Amino acid sequence: MIARIKKFLHPYMALGSKYAEECLNGRRWGGNPLLIILDTSLTSTGFSYFNFVEPRVRKFQGTLSDELTLAKSAPLFQNKNWYCVSERCRGIVLSAIKNFSVNGDTLDEEFTRIKNWAIKADPLKRADQFSATKGLGVFTIQYLRGQVGLDVAIPDRVISDFLSKFLNKKFRNQIEVMQAVEEVASRMGISKLEFVWSIWIYADTKFNTNVTRL
Repeated sequence: MIARIKKFLHPYMALGSKYAEECLNGRRWGGNPLLIILDTSLTSTGFSYFNFVEPRVRKFQGTLSDELTLAKSAPLFQNKNWYCVSERCRGIVLSAIKNFSVNGDTLDEEFTRIKNWAIKADPLKRADQFSATKGLGVFTIQYLRGQVGLDVAIPDRVISDFLSKFLNKKFRNQIEVMQAVEEVASRMGISKLEFVWSIWIYADTKFNTNVTRL
């Protein structure tokens, strides 16, 4: 079974590894907390990642004259707009600004604050103030934790469907999906993030052959 998965994902693992390395090294979106949070908030809404989320964040990045901090970005998210397209998106960004930014902070200081949250956050209990934000579920919390450098299992429908097919198993909940990610990635000898990014790239390539990525 592991050999089958490894063979199947092989064409996508080089790119999956690049995405995973960026995250694990704290360099996703250049380590810019605002762009990481915007990426996470858009991903939470269910839009296609490679066709909508990533290009939208890149376009927003291109409009910035400098490296805007979370603390200074609040006025940009007072209303829905082309780069923050829903109330859920806006609510997550504003909650991140409230919980992870202090006026005068540098980008590195904001990133460290998010990373410290990520280390302690429990995606199931959602006990801290940011994790309790409306619109944040297990998937989104795990996704953000991965974006800032933690090697975590990220359970979404794509990952669940992929593992269900290869393991011939129906998962009852996201906990079981995360456990399966951890087990399979470990047996393949790769990081959990490399495994999930490779699956996402496979799933996207299945439907879109001309998407520009990293």
